[in-house]
Amino acid sequence: MKIDEREARRIARLACLELLRVETRPGAFEEPAAPLFSADQLSALAHDLEAVLGYVERIAELDLADVPPTSHGVSLPTSLRADASAASLEAAAVLRAAALHDEDSFLVQKILDG
Repeated sequence: MKIDEREARRIARLACLELLRVETRPGAFEEPAAPLFSADQLSALAHDLEAVLGYVERIAELDLADVPPTSHGVSLPTSLRADASAASLEAAAVLRAAALHDEDSFLVQKILDG
């Protein structure tokens, strides 16, 4: 599939690869004065996109009817620890190490309104 510079710019904008508009003041946006990609950069981007699409086309040509779906390229067993009780720190000792705490809780700075 042939990708020209116009299509490369459109794809770049869809992928947020360039700043589409500049916020000049709160709530007011303007188009940038100059293109954010040079002609050479757009040409290189178009070439790279064509290469990626070429790889996708090659994969689409493969007969994968007998290949089972996978979630990972290599089958590895999942390493999980045993679900067992273990000794833990005393709550009082942990709270003493905290910068801010009350009798039984950590105190943290509020970051959300509400």
